[in-house]
Amino acid sequence: MSLAVYDSAIAQGSDWYINYQYEDSNGVPINLTGYTAKMQFRSLPNDPIVALTLDSANGIEILGVYGLIKVHATANQTGSMSAGYYYYDLEVTAPSTNIVTRIIQGQFQINPQVTR
Repeated sequence: MSLAVYDSAIAQGSDWYINYQYEDSNGVPINLTGYTAKMQFRSLPNDPIVALTLDSANGIEILGVYGLIKVHATANQTGSMSAGYYYYDLEVTAPSTNIVTRIIQGQFQINPQVTR
């Protein structure tokens, strides 16, 4: 259950999908039933401006017993972000205790869109 670091790229103006499997140290999926999730992208970690927010109501689906978190940013959402580098993290919140756990973080490059 250590914090994962994942860096990648997103094509500006394209749909973007990624799945995260949350597992314990033995590789067993952690049951996320009832959890909520939130992911934000910022140009710098301490930037007050959020470039994109995805959450359980908009872009993040949690398949609880499988420990699977499916993330989807739409073409409109990625198209509204300026090309460049962004920092992000993904946090889950436990339903009964409201304990927040950051499970992944990293940096994404938004590659500029040419075709519009």
